[in-house]
Amino acid sequence: MAKSKKALKKILPFLQVLKDIKPVQRKILLAHLDDQSLNNICEATSNVLHNPNLTSKQKTRLRRYLNPHKSSIRYLSRKKTTVKNKKKKLFEIGGNPLAFILSAAIPLLIDAIS
Repeated sequence: MAKSKKALKKILPFLQVLKDIKPVQRKILLAHLDDQSLNNICEATSNVLHNPNLTSKQKTRLRRYLNPHKSSIRYLSRKKTTVKNKKKKLFEIGGNPLAFILSAAIPLLIDAIS
């Protein structure tokens, strides 16, 4: 992770709230995200996809649950994708898959802060 610990501490509460709210509320919130928050979510997605520290059980669980959304999630993790297109794709993915990604990303962020 290229961000400093201070920046990660600012991002973490937002991601935890986003994970914990109901899927309908999450979709509403996603529609009103600013560019920085959107980039933070996409970076967390990328970190989950490319993290070597996940156990095989975690990887299997992620693959099984996120396989229908595989292309959309990869699209979000690309750096060349525009913010406007990422926002559309994130809104399409929406509720539960995003919470699942965040539930894997939050412990990684906590480890990076520690």
